[in-house]
This record gives sequence, structure tokens and C-alpha cells, in this order.
Amino acid sequence: MSNPRCRNRKNVSACEYAKLEQWWLAATNAKGNRATVLGLMTESSVLSATIEAIIANSPSNEKRVNFHATVTADVHREYIEKALAAFKAAAPPGCQPVLVIDNTSVHDTRSLKVIH
Repeated sequence: MSNPRCRNRKNVSACEYAKLEQWWLAATNAKGNRATVLGLMTESSVLSATIEAIIANSPSNEKRVNFHATVTADVHREYIEKALAAFKAAAPPGCQPVLVIDNTSVHDTRSLKVIH
């Protein structure tokens, strides 16, 4: 029997909905191929021209340990070089775009030090 709170989702917050019993979703160990999705965001949106998905093609036991291994420093550098043009074009006139990245190890290479 379904949870009666699921019937009217308009009155359920996202947090409450996540806590609901989701009996119709069967648990599985077959995760399939993992993908890392790259994209640049502005204050108002994700730049569609910068979205790229990189699918891991490593053995399944390795994917569970480190599926980010497919995005190496070289792959990340190539992605940034392609995406920067769209990023700069999205900046409002008179504003200089600022690229903020986290501290993932692929970001910490000399090849990514860009000075403009």
C-alpha cells in the first residue's frame, strides 16, 4: 500500500519527500557505468555550452573505489580551455568573470594556472 502522504506531493517539501518510504524503488548493486558531469555555473544558471559528461570505462570493482579517476588533470585542463570561451561570453558587459573551483586534486596543477 502506498504512503498516503505521497498522493499529494504539492504539500510535501523536498526534504520530507526524501524521507518518505519509497518502496517502489528496488535496491540494486548493479550501478552500471559511472559518469562525472562537468559544467560551469553563473549566478543565474548553468552554461549549457559547458556541460560535459565523462563516462568511466574502468573495471566495476574500481568504479566503486574512485570513479573520479577518469577526470585527470589533462582531461580537466582540456575541458577548462574549451569552456572558458563560453564562460567569458556569459559575463555581463563591463563585468570580469571570476572562476571559482574547489580543491580537487585535478585542479592543483601548474597547467591550470591561468592569468588574464
